[in-house]
Amino acid sequence: MEIRRLLWLLVCLANFEERLCGNVNLSGKSLTSLPDDIVQNVTHLYLNVNDITRIRRTDFNDNTTLTILNMDSNEIATIAVEELSYLIKLTGLYLSNNRLTTLPGIAQFMPSLNELFLEGNPLDCCCSDIWVNLRDCALVCTHVDTQGESNPSSLD
Repeated sequence: MEIRRLLWLLVCLANFEERLCGNVNLSGKSLTSLPDDIVQNVTHLYLNVNDITRIRRTDFNDNTTLTILNMDSNEIATIAVEELSYLIKLTGLYLSNNRLTTLPGIAQFMPSLNELFLEGNPLDCCCSDIWVNLRDCALVCTHVDTQGESNPSSLD
C-alpha cells in the first residue's frame, strides 16, 4: 500500500503546476481500472484512452469536487446511476468511443452537468426518449451518434 501512495505522490508532483493535483492526467496508461488512491481534491480527471471496462462508486472515493471526468476511448459498456450520482459538481462528462448501449438517467442526479459527450457509442435506444430526458434536465448533449439518425448538437 505504501508503494501505491508513493506512486500517487509522484504523479501529483509531475502535475504540481496543476494546483496540487487539482488536474490529474492518467490518459493512455493502459489502465483496466482506476487507481485506488485518487486524491480527494481532484477537479479534472483524465482517464481517456485506457482499457477501463466499468465504473464503480469506490473508483472516485466519493469525490465531491470533481468537475470534469474524461473517460473517452475506454471499454465501458454500462453505467449505473448510483455509481456516479454523488458527483454533484460534475459539469462535463466525456464518454465518447466506449461500448455504451444504454444511457441511464444520470443527468437527473447530477445537477451541475451541462456537457455530455457520447459520440461513437453503439446506443441502442429510442432516440426521442433520450432527447426528451435530456431536454427535461436542461443538459447540453454534444456529439451523439445514434444508428444513422440525425440529432441536434445541443439542446436548449
